[in-house]
Amino acid sequence: MAMHSAAILTRENKELRAANAKQKRKRERHRTYISQGEGLTIEEGMDRVRRGNEGKRGGIEQSEEQVQKRAARRCSKCNQVGHTARTCSQDIGSFS
Repeated sequence: MAMHSAAILTRENKELRAANAKQKRKRERHRTYISQGEGLTIEEGMDRVRRGNEGKRGGIEQSEEQVQKRAARRCSKCNQVGHTARTCSQDIGSFS
């Protein structure tokens, strides 16, 4: 019994270490460094920030343009636009 639980713990430990290593690689991959040679001036840094923000806003504006309008409400009883079956004034028996 002790050998079995030791084997399970060993396997779980390996899985956790692998997951931890994967997360660590992912964190390191997304890290970017700005310095190039002598570094940036304040104006160059502000320009990069401004360009980055403009790109983000452009994506938001494009997604707002792609939003589709909803269709007008249509009654399922009389098939007229502007109301629903719950508020329909037509008599149900007249359609039989």
